[in-house]
Amino acid sequence: MLGPTDAIITVREDGDFDILARITAFSASGSLSPNEDEGYLLKAADVSSITSKAFNDAGTQLFSGTFTGCNCIVDTLQETGAWKLLVDGGNYRHAVPAAWVATGDSRIWIEDKFTLTGGEVFHLRVEVNIENIFTS
Repeated sequence: MLGPTDAIITVREDGDFDILARITAFSASGSLSPNEDEGYLLKAADVSSITSKAFNDAGTQLFSGTFTGCNCIVDTLQETGAWKLLVDGGNYRHAVPAAWVATGDSRIWIEDKFTLTGGEVFHLRVEVNIENIFTS
C-alpha cells in the first residue's frame, strides 16, 4: 500500500493549525487518487479508528487523541480553499489544538495511526517545528 507521505511543517507557538493530506489505500472505497500509483481515496466508512500522538525530541509522548473517520476524513477530494496547498487536493484534515504547540523554539512529531475496517494499519508522521512568538 502506498500511504500518506511524511511532511515537515513550521507553525507558531500557541496557535491552532491543520494538517491536510491526501490519504489513500488500494483497499479503500473512494475514487481513484489523482496520482493513480497511490490507490483509492479513503472514505470515512473505510476507517475503523484514527489515533494521534505527539512526541518530543526525546521520544516522550506529550499528547494523544482519537478520532472517528467522519471527524477528519472527507469522502470526496477537496481542491479549493486551503486544500489548494496540496498538489491535486486532499481528503484528510487533522485540526491540531494550540496546547500541542505551546512551547516555541522546539520540535514535535505528530503520528496519526489509521486502522481500516479491513484491518490494515498505516501511519502519517509529521515533523512540526514550532517558532517563538513574542506577543501574548
